[in-house]
Amino acid sequence: MIWTLHAPPASAQQLPPSAYPADNLFTATTCHGAPSFDPVGDVWSGTRDIVGDASYPAVYTYSDGTYMFIRIRLDGDPMVTTGGQPLWQFGWGIGIDTNGVLTDIEYHLVVNGIKEQVTLTREVDDTRLLTLEPTMDTSVSPFVPGWVEVKAAGDGSLFASDGDFFLTIALPMDDLNTASGGAITWSTLRFWAATSSNGTTLSGDFTCWADVPNVDPDLEQAAMDEVQVAPASCTNGVEDAGETDIDCGGSCPTAAT
Repeated sequence: MIWTLHAPPASAQQLPPSAYPADNLFTATTCHGAPSFDPVGDVWSGTRDIVGDASYPAVYTYSDGTYMFIRIRLDGDPMVTTGGQPLWQFGWGIGIDTNGVLTDIEYHLVVNGIKEQVTLTREVDDTRLLTLEPTMDTSVSPFVPGWVEVKAAGDGSLFASDGDFFLTIALPMDDLNTASGGAITWSTLRFWAATSSNGTTLSGDFTCWADVPNVDPDLEQAAMDEVQVAPASCTNGVEDAGETDIDCGGSCPTAAT
């Protein structure tokens, strides 16, 4: 199974976030009630290899009401250490379900390491709906995150006996909802995380599925459970709705320290 992105890009209207959330604001996704996982080296190794287990889940999410943040744990550093291009020339992203049928996807959102873009594409007619660029600001050193942040996983994760990395994608909720005609409901989002050997496909290492070469994944088994986005009261600057402090506690994530 290969999801290919061909259509010409559109322009993004919103600026990237000025800062990315603190680690403790992210919530781990689950697959059939268990923390999202992926074996080491089941398709690729290193920067294209999504990894995770019950102690160190593979995928996390967070929303501040303006942006949705998707964080993927990788066994290798997706950043190029030399030259002016931030990311290796591969692809990382998610397939998105909007109709509740988990045997296929309706949209895919991919970080393209070749063009340094994040693209939203509608699957049924291969139409590019939104392009977010650049992934990072290369005018300064070290690179400043744009629509993508890369950092070492600071939670002790050592898959394959080496340090792991987080690749986090920032998604402007209003722009994506407008581009998709309101089809993407973030409070009930289900998706599949995957990577590729280039920037234009999601072709392997599907999270929550032990990939077998040349065998399509069982998407129903690999689908993540519904992502629960924090309610609007968690970003209104007021201590309300059972919170223990302003915008934290209760039904909101724990506040950053």
